[in-house]
Amino acid sequence: IWRFSMKSACCKHEIVIETDPKNCEYVIISGAEKKTEEYDVEDAETLALPGDE
Repeated sequence: IWRFSMKSACCKHEIVIETDPKNCEYVIISGAEKKTEEYDVEDAETLALPGDE
């Protein structure tokens, strides 16, 4: 597990995230909130990836 810390460019607060190898993602430890965006393939004008059905 890797831990990264950085300062926000706009307010200089510390943001800390960690890797989560079991789930193949990053976990926010402090200083930020996760933003999740969902979109429709046709609305975004992109190609559907195999296995997204």
